[in-house]
Amino acid sequence: MDAAAGVYRVGPAWAASLCSLGGNLILSEILSRDLQALADTTGEGATLSVRRGDQVQIFRAISASSSFAPVAPASELLPLSAYWNVHARIHLAYSGEGTRKRMTAVPAIRYTDKTVTDRAAIAAGLARVVADRIAYSREEHRKGVCPMAVPVFSKGDLVAAVGLIIPVERFDEEHLERYTRELRATAAAMGGRLEKGFA
Repeated sequence: MDAAAGVYRVGPAWAASLCSLGGNLILSEILSRDLQALADTTGEGATLSVRRGDQVQIFRAISASSSFAPVAPASELLPLSAYWNVHARIHLAYSGEGTRKRMTAVPAIRYTDKTVTDRAAIAAGLARVVADRIAYSREEHRKGVCPMAVPVFSKGDLVAAVGLIIPVERFDEEHLERYTRELRATAAAMGGRLEKGFA
């Protein structure tokens, strides 16, 4: 309840419950403006994900100016155990210990010579995601594709993740600094929108 205004506002708990009701589509609609703005600002493909039990649903937005648009559906479901994916990595990193143990026990599939499959390395990577609040994947699923993502928090709860799909030639220190800044600003804007009751 907003004591100052004397009204109830919908908060992150409702956002999380949307997923169990199939309302992740509603959540993506609410945040789609921010996602498209991120794509247009960076010139890269932008992604948004929400967790659905042991799966992660990912939504994509492509900048009209993007010259790099990997073939992918506008929305897809991936298992939480798909560590090669930055969105699964973030949602898994912030999940409970039991879920992490169960998901990391699933044998990892090697897609490229850079796919991380060692369980100890995966566990260490998840700890880094929490410490740094960012996830990277350098050509772990497809050659030439290097996604990155950051968590979206609302009132201290992880409610989503937002990311970018970057070609390997722009996966360098100069670009990553800018992309990180843009991603974190977008995540903060999304979290703020959820805290205000999706205003």
